[in-house]
Amino acid sequence: MKSKIVRKNVSLSEEHLRKLSPLLEKNGYNFSAAIRRVIEFAAKFIDNFGSLEEAEKNIALKKGSKQISEFEAV
Repeated sequence: MKSKIVRKNVSLSEEHLRKLSPLLEKNGYNFSAAIRRVIEFAAKFIDNFGSLEEAEKNIALKKGSKQISEFEAV
């Protein structure tokens, strides 16, 4: 059974677009494909740690307690 496709408008700053640049290049500049990869990656963190916040805490501990922002881990 095929998933229903939903269209949404997304507003991003230039900084966030710059951070997505490597994924956009890897996905042939297909924005939807790049966002799907980010979602799948975030889902793995949530599955492994229970939440993105817990994943951030664990990653920060492994990096010598360096604080990282919400999306630097993703």
